[in-house]
Amino acid sequence: MKSHWLAGGFLLVAVGCASQKVLVKTAASELQCAESEIKTYPQDTYLSHVEGCGRKNVYLYANGEWSSPLRRASFDLDCPNWKLRVRALDQTTVGVAGCERKATYVLDRIRGAWVLNSETK
Repeated sequence: MKSHWLAGGFLLVAVGCASQKVLVKTAASELQCAESEIKTYPQDTYLSHVEGCGRKNVYLYANGEWSSPLRRASFDLDCPNWKLRVRALDQTTVGVAGCERKATYVLDRIRGAWVLNSETK
């Protein structure tokens, strides 16, 4: 369990075993892969890279849930989630490609969201 000071108060953040289980379940659903095939690579308390069944993704823990850029990218690129591929470009930026389109998303930690950072091509 990690502790963080925030705005003069004590914020206790518990991103532990239970949260990792939720991450594996979420990733398995989005990557269409068995939970046993999912491997997580935590980057910090709130960010984790995930691999499974030949696909990769990046997840942010915010507002009590793990989210990836796939939900937003599926809409922006007008492409089903299962056809999208995610590639980490750096610690807080990912490229998403699928259906002959691509876009770049940046992690906005303040809003707890992946934000489109390019025009879709």
